[in-house]
Amino acid sequence: MTYLVMQTEKSYCIVLDEAGRFKKAANFHYEVGQTLDEIHELTASSPRFTLRHLSAFAATIAAAVLLFFAVQFYQGYMTPFASVYLQINPEVRIDVNRNDRVIGLEAINEDGKDLLEGYDAKKQDLEVVTDELIDLAIAKGYLADGGALTIRLDAPNEEWFLEKGITLRRNLNEYLEEKVSVTIHVVEYSQEEPYTPPRDNPPEEDAGDVTPEPYPTPAMPPDDDSAYDDDGDSDYESEYAAPSESNSPPTVYDDSGYDDSEYDDSGYDDSDYDD
Repeated sequence: MTYLVMQTEKSYCIVLDEAGRFKKAANFHYEVGQTLDEIHELTASSPRFTLRHLSAFAATIAAAVLLFFAVQFYQGYMTPFASVYLQINPEVRIDVNRNDRVIGLEAINEDGKDLLEGYDAKKQDLEVVTDELIDLAIAKGYLADGGALTIRLDAPNEEWFLEKGITLRRNLNEYLEEKVSVTIHVVEYSQEEPYTPPRDNPPEEDAGDVTPEPYPTPAMPPDDDSAYDDDGDSDYESEYAAPSESNSPPTVYDDSGYDDSEYDDSGYDDSDYDD
């Protein structure tokens, strides 16, 4: 059979046989266009999958699947999804996952450390943990009738805040109905400003001594039975009348009963006594 060299490479060449088939052969310094009567054909060995190779491949697939589910489990159950701050006087932070399972507890103040001493949430549901913490607060004297507790929700979205806020308020109202009478506040957590828990009767701010000076006791109005008549004048007429708005000189009233005209001094001449 005759072969025609179609392509040459460093270690092999491509030839065309009489039947029109391309074959790969060893290159013994052939040139393109050269005619060969005999070639050393190179055949590619087909890969064989042994049991050992198959087992290794299956183990790799199983490891990948296991890793995928492990990551999903960690993200779903061990990564904090939201936080609930329970504040009475003790304040604690409750971290929950996507399924509302408690995965972490942290005391915010010293009373919170006292409240959590010896307590283990054990991956319980959020509502169970809040009920148990409130029972501890009642037992340790932190919560009694007339008190207040505040729940602040650090929520990832508005939907979770509304849903969980309504659920927690309803659950606590039912749980505490026969235990204590308290006021429950549910608010959204904010990191920008320090939170001050609301009070039923907040004390007024001390502004110092702001007691006003005592006013003088007003004089009692005159009795209607006084010595004055209804016009407000006494039985004795004053020599001076009350000043009027026109500033005119007062009118003099003579009560003597004598007429000055009878004693007119005009008949006397002061000149007779002139020194």
